[in-house]
Amino acid sequence: MSRASDVHVMHPLAEGFRLEGGPGDGVLLLHGWTASPGQMRPLGDRLQREGFTVACPRLAGHGTRIEDLVGVGWRAWVRDAATAAQDLRDEGRRLHLVGLSMGGALSLLLAAVFEAASVTAINAPMAVWDRWARFAPLVRHSHRVRPDTEPPVILPEGMERYRQDYQGTPEGSAAELMDLVRVTRTALPRITCPALIVQSDLDETVNPASVRIIREGIGSGDPRVLRLEHSAHLAVLDRDLDLLAGEIVRHLRRAIRLMSSAVPDPYHPTTER
Repeated sequence: MSRASDVHVMHPLAEGFRLEGGPGDGVLLLHGWTASPGQMRPLGDRLQREGFTVACPRLAGHGTRIEDLVGVGWRAWVRDAATAAQDLRDEGRRLHLVGLSMGGALSLLLAAVFEAASVTAINAPMAVWDRWARFAPLVRHSHRVRPDTEPPVILPEGMERYRQDYQGTPEGSAAELMDLVRVTRTALPRITCPALIVQSDLDETVNPASVRIIREGIGSGDPRVLRLEHSAHLAVLDRDLDLLAGEIVRHLRRAIRLMSSAVPDPYHPTTER
């Protein structure tokens, strides 16, 4: 899952990965903005142990140098995610979408256009705490990288090596992220698959109003909501990881059962899909 134009990956864990599981179901994991597939690896390992084939691409501009993210548009992230989703579909697998932060927004957007079996959005940024974000469109063409002013959240022992993210904010790229969020919000009514919305109670980045926005906008009935009491934004590396992974597995298996029960009965042609 390497990209020829991005050859200097910051760390082996920052590269995309694929974990082979059993036949039938594939899970596409999508990482966050300024991050890399490394942050999704512990969750991917757990899903593989449950029998799922897992793919996690490295999205354009990520996992190398922060300067590589400057000038990359949101459509490139969608294109990379959609290509990986189609690869799983082309293998004849049911597609499950799971994303963190920007990856959560991408998962929701893809769920609106792919025939996905399920979608899980973890701390998807429909609303954010950073007031600066509302001014991001004004610096769309900026090449400036704004340094981080707050120390990173301390992760549990053994998880820090999976973080593999950029230390700073590329101002022009932030505008692209906000564009992706706006497009995703307009696509929510087209989502019809089972949805799990996850929000960390200690999230320092995403405003919990995001849960309401997704829940009220989504078209798949009443999506499930999971609150993580002991986790910050990087929930996939935080103290609630076991709970999160277990609930995602239950969500995937429930979606599989629903799809299996939705097979039309030949003796009752009016059975709904």
